Amino acid sequence: MFEVSSQSGSGDIDVDNSEDCVSATLDEDLATAVQLYDKLVSGELSVQDACSSTCLDKIQEKLEAQKTQMAAKRTSKIWLQYMEMVDILHLFIQAERTGDWMLHLKSLQEMLPFFTASGHNVYAKSAYIYVQQMLQLADSHPEVFAFFRSGYHVVRRVTTTGLGSRQTW
Repeated sequence: MFEVSSQSGSGDIDVDNSEDCVSATLDEDLATAVQLYDKLVSGELSVQDACSSTCLDKIQEKLEAQKTQMAAKRTSKIWLQYMEMVDILHLFIQAERTGDWMLHLKSLQEMLPFFTASGHNVYAKSAYIYVQQMLQLADSHPEVFAFFRSGYHVVRRVTTTGLGSRQTW
């Protein structure tokens, strides 16, 4: 894939191709991320220490640079937009399952441009008004806001069948 040659005694590495150099450093960062994950799973490392690692920031920067480069092509741009929409839906589902009120509002706010672009103007208008009113809820109705922040904006229905099994809808 690429050639690496070491200068005599200095320990410096010369790489012939700049793309291969990026690939080599990405591989090193990914290897470091795997080591972080292994330490995290084994309990040797805390979540805060793992998240504060610079190798994760480097990987994120490289991914963003790759996305920017790919966005210049029409097909890639469509796929990246699709991935963004799926990510927003994942956030919304996570917000509903965990009862996270602020994530619920954030995901709805991120959906607004897609409602408008797809011609669902009534959804866009209603969702916009809903988000604006819910963002003002802390000032207008602090007790309701506190209740929603505690996860009570999600409705869960649990039924117990005669066999003792539980179904959640």
